[in-house]
Amino acid sequence: MDASDLLSSLDGPSLDDLDDESSILEWVEAFVKSDNFNVDLADFIGRHVDQFSGVIEVAEHRLEWHELYQEFLLLSETRIENFLEAKGYSSVDFQRACEAEIERCEHNYRHSHRSFFIQLLLACTEYEQFLKMMVRVSNPKLEPLNDLHMA
Repeated sequence: MDASDLLSSLDGPSLDDLDDESSILEWVEAFVKSDNFNVDLADFIGRHVDQFSGVIEVAEHRLEWHELYQEFLLLSETRIENFLEAKGYSSVDFQRACEAEIERCEHNYRHSHRSFFIQLLLACTEYEQFLKMMVRVSNPKLEPLNDLHMA
């Protein structure tokens, strides 16, 4: 199971559950789990998944993979930023809310649901997680995903 699997399986609010009193973290969590966000990502994955077909061991990273990773990050970040803007927030507001939640949890020596969400969201932006996700989608019989060897 990779970070994107964990993120999508995380219990949390849906966009319909939220109101004006909801926090920026609740809004972003609901958005990244929504079809509204995921349809563009699924389309991106569908258009590029063939480049990862048959990959079981990643000994050398192809330049195209890193370029796709950069495109994927830009798409994800742009979608989140546009959502935040539509809700009256900025990416700086989101960053500050994330930092405050992480700091609060570190101070209390206890993780919260929101801090776990933040960590998963950050993990989804890592290159290795992108590769694992693309390989998993292109090779559905490769289970568990830890079978992917990063050399």
